Amino acid sequence: LAANGGYRVVPAQIISMSQSGFSRTIGIDAGTNYGVKPDMTVISAGGLIGRVVSAASNSATVLIITDESFKVGVRLAGTQALGVISGRGSGVLDLELLDAQTEVRIGDELVARGSVGGKPFVPGVPVGQVISVVQTPGALTRIAVVKPFVNLATLDIVAVVLSPPKIDPRDSLLPRPIPTPTVTVTVTAQPTASPTPIPTKS
Repeated sequence: LAANGGYRVVPAQIISMSQSGFSRTIGIDAGTNYGVKPDMTVISAGGLIGRVVSAASNSATVLIITDESFKVGVRLAGTQALGVISGRGSGVLDLELLDAQTEVRIGDELVARGSVGGKPFVPGVPVGQVISVVQTPGALTRIAVVKPFVNLATLDIVAVVLSPPKIDPRDSLLPRPIPTPTVTVTVTAQPTASPTPIPTKS
């Protein structure tokens, strides 16, 4: 993901996890000695993990995307529609699209729209996919529920983005659908043996 997006990163291993109430953070083994500073984007192979909130010389604390206080500006893939993702302290996220007229469907994908100077978020990082849409007639915004692309329960190695890409990768980093294999069955005709004639008595 880092190479394809043009992100300059430093890899780090998760060394701790903290879940207190709705708070969700992880500790990593890279800090200021490696260039890691607060308000840097943290990614994995699947997409956005969170942002650095504090850093020591050889470690840092990352607020992860499911934390209830987490927010990130996003863009609906393939469009210019903007919204905000919020953590809810569980395995899914809340999406608030800023324009109530924006059409959003189950299966729509979201990417980080990026911050000024790339902090705290660099552009183009995959965030998640819409799994349900909340109908709110007359509301000024559209609401949906999003499943993150990353599986936070199985994380081991992450990467801290030290600098944003020179060119916004737009939607190019979204996961590609796995093609369904086509099964071909070949039917071969088998020769049928002629029945042996039964001799008759004269």
